[in-house]
Amino acid sequence: MESSRYRDIALASLVVVALAAARLQPGETVCDIGCGDGRIVYLAVKDYGVKGTGFELSPLVYLLAKVRQVLWRSGARTSPART
Repeated sequence: MESSRYRDIALASLVVVALAAARLQPGETVCDIGCGDGRIVYLAVKDYGVKGTGFELSPLVYLLAKVRQVLWRSGARTSPART
């Protein structure tokens, strides 16, 4: 279980670096094809003030993303890991 936590932290760090490299500006739109749980779009919107849309074909993964969206909006501790 501990290795999963380290993996999540490493992936979150990679997402932060990728978003910084994109030099996003408020008002721009981020589209994520195959967005999984929507983590990248969520962080882009939250941290950079952009508009975001995620596209996911898998119904199960889409459901996971919607559940996380509700939890993130409620302030639950399931927000993407931060280092």
